[in-house]
Amino acid sequence: MLPRERTALRADAEQGQLAAAREVLDFARPRRWPFGSNAAAPADRDFLLDLLDERAEALARASEARLTAALEPLLARVDEGLGAVPAALRAAVTPAQVPAELGRPALLGPLHDLVYVPFQAFARGYLRGGRVDDFFTRTLPHLELSEPALYQALLRDLVDLEAELVRPLEQYVRRLCDGLAARVARLAAEVTLARVDLEERVFAPLESFEAALAEAT
Repeated sequence: MLPRERTALRADAEQGQLAAAREVLDFARPRRWPFGSNAAAPADRDFLLDLLDERAEALARASEARLTAALEPLLARVDEGLGAVPAALRAAVTPAQVPAELGRPALLGPLHDLVYVPFQAFARGYLRGGRVDDFFTRTLPHLELSEPALYQALLRDLVDLEAELVRPLEQYVRRLCDGLAARVARLAAEVTLARVDLEERVFAPLESFEAALAEAT
């Protein structure tokens, strides 16, 4: 799942920077003489900043949708396991705590809050903290005004997706799987104890009563 997501993120980022390069090519005014500089208006800087913001948000939304869909089979297996627990045993095992502990909101909520919200906040601060300004004041004036050159320049200034998104995703998935394994193991132990308790308190006395009744008749 994670290698596929890393590839998809890179593809989304490259498409976003390519679209941004085309926009810059449209508004940038080329140098008029060999030692001159390319130019752009302040409004163009704001436009590019908003465009890159939107691209980062779209990248995060698409990634979250893919991860949620990829995790769905795992969560469905957990639901299947819970459904296999007989109703009598399920009622005896910490009722009301099990569904909340293993339910989708408890498991998928951190994916949004701990991974994607911080990424979007970092990307916004990264862009507004000087990257776009640096591109306009240092890179654009002396850059060849072509789509490939602009694309490569914008790609170099891209947020480090590996550090800011892929690694947090890896940590989240690892914690999720480890947590699920621990919770399911704990639930299995509780079910086993509940079964033993039911056998001792209910089924064994019933069997003894049935045997005594058979002897009496």
